[in-house]
Amino acid sequence: MKIHEVKTHPEYFQLSRSGVKPFELRYNDRDYQEGDYLYSREYHPVLQKYTGRWSVYRIDYTLKGEWLAEGYIAMTIASIQDYAEYVQVLDALFMPAEHA
Repeated sequence: MKIHEVKTHPEYFQLSRSGVKPFELRYNDRDYQEGDYLYSREYHPVLQKYTGRWSVYRIDYTLKGEWLAEGYIAMTIASIQDYAEYVQVLDALFMPAEHA
């Protein structure tokens, strides 16, 4: 299981959290793969700090290629509905020593 921590500006964070924006378009500098997770932390660019809000999403589908700028990837993301899966991801995020 790979978890990618990403900064997300407030307007996009809220759209993803509400389900209106079930996708991410990012530079693929982390080798994003289907089945990985995004740990999205809301980041305020003007204040240059994290707001404290966060969400976790599973990457369900990825798209690369000629339709996107060089080095970019489009991903569909989904909130984790399965309780056991959610707990497993949170444990890996916040209790990493137990998963080493």
